[in-house]
Amino acid sequence: MGHHFKKVLETATGIKSNVVINTSQNYSALAELGIKELGHQKAFDKWLNTPKIALGGGRPIEVINTKEGYSKVVELLRKVNE
Repeated sequence: MGHHFKKVLETATGIKSNVVINTSQNYSALAELGIKELGHQKAFDKWLNTPKIALGGGRPIEVINTKEGYSKVVELLRKVNE
């Protein structure tokens, strides 16, 4: 996981040492997709921390640590520019 993305995850969750992450997910690929779809890192960081109706009002950063949540976040990112 990239240093910047890890920092965003830690900041968003408020947890530094006890973050439980599904390590099978490719967070680098998620960050790359986010930057591609949203244009730059700052926009992706904001998007990760903004509640989404499609996630039941949850923030993407809160649900990406599960396989199902990660898949939903990727799906939402791919729809950004449709």
